[in-house]
Amino acid sequence: MRGRSAIPFLPRAPVWRCEMARYIRCERCTVVFKARRTSSRFCSKSCSSLSTAPRRANAVHVGATRYQADGYVLERFAASDETLAPMRRGISLWLPQHRIVMARAIGRPLESWEKVHHINGDRTDNRLENLQLRSGPHGNGQVARCADCGSQHIVFDVLA
Repeated sequence: MRGRSAIPFLPRAPVWRCEMARYIRCERCTVVFKARRTSSRFCSKSCSSLSTAPRRANAVHVGATRYQADGYVLERFAASDETLAPMRRGISLWLPQHRIVMARAIGRPLESWEKVHHINGDRTDNRLENLQLRSGPHGNGQVARCADCGSQHIVFDVLA
């Protein structure tokens, strides 16, 4: 028996396990389906959206923050938030935190041409006292102040 073993042919275990691992039972409708990823839990997007299964532990909650490369803080918001939903771009639920703070303070969504300026220049300092609403582009280090009293509480009137 040259080139052949005395043991009868058995399927290779790793291949068998790997092939079997691709078939998963949907957590909602219990249909067995071939998973594209090992993290798949549902057979379709409709089963995933209709599922009452608890969310994964690593799901991002509303109010979570992360930092952009340019130094701004992003905050996750709820899609049902009427003040913030019109400000969203595309499908993302992340907005710059300084725009969220200003929109909630004035009680309406910000327009795309409205800019929020950090008075002290620190992009991570999103306190309302440190923010000014501007109606156009602005440069770093520019702050609107009253020429008489030095106050930063400035109200710009629209000329009729």
